[in-house]
Amino acid sequence: MEGKVIKIVDELKLAINKGSEDSIKKNDIFMIFEQGEELFDPDSKESLGFLEIPKLKMKVFNVQNKITLLESIETIIETDRKIKKTITKKSGGHDAYRRIAFVGLGLDDDEVETIIEEEPKERLITITERSIQVGNIARKI
Repeated sequence: MEGKVIKIVDELKLAINKGSEDSIKKNDIFMIFEQGEELFDPDSKESLGFLEIPKLKMKVFNVQNKITLLESIETIIETDRKIKKTITKKSGGHDAYRRIAFVGLGLDDDEVETIIEEEPKERLITITERSIQVGNIARKI
């Protein structure tokens, strides 16, 4: 089953020109492709067809007679979110062990250490990120 992208609805959703009349059902999975250049056999010069560049895996969430709405299901894990932790180091009076531990770390009494950590976050890949356009191929997989 193959159709074409007919409308970009938003960053995560698009519409294709196939529907229930074409046996598409809710939760079917599609791959969106961009048609690339035509490739030729170097020896025979025969056309081998057009290169298909996979763009984004999407799932059907709404089916009409001749139109289907798909939403992105591909995810990416990012680590650009930062968590800031501030730790106050105090010797606490006569606690020699703590004082030695902090001196060993190069920290003085009442010194503040700030640690920046990355926390992974999973998010959906958007249509814009994959440069999907009206006219791209949508193939049921």
